[in-house]
Amino acid sequence: MKIRSATPEDFGRICELLQQLWPEKKIDKGGLKTVMIRALRSSQDIYLCAEFDGTIAGFCSLAVKNSLWQEANIGIISEMVVDEAFRKRGIGTALLGTIIDTARQRGCRRIELDSAFHREAAHRFYAKAGFEKRAYLFSKEL
Repeated sequence: MKIRSATPEDFGRICELLQQLWPEKKIDKGGLKTVMIRALRSSQDIYLCAEFDGTIAGFCSLAVKNSLWQEANIGIISEMVVDEAFRKRGIGTALLGTIIDTARQRGCRRIELDSAFHREAAHRFYAKAGFEKRAYLFSKEL
């Protein structure tokens, strides 16, 4: 297995993985590509791919932002997904470990993520990795 930075050429496979993450969502590939290219050019966004046997089997994104609460940077994991066909092989653990190390290198004091209520297996995975439930996420479409 290899963890590496995502590239624009990975877009198609990342779309497939995100469709697994959001099965009910109709993905606007044009809009998604615009956001991905912008993020790949940003110094505040990190996109990682996990390759397993030559296939992109997982994806994780991190946004680094200033945090008054932490008086430092904070890392936000926006997306993390491992292809259903590749789960239970340590890919998620490797991706998460790499993204945590990256956040530390970027001066983050804390790393956070949100996870939908129905993703109980993911909740157990994050709890096992040392994450704690500490807040509710409130969201409003604009």
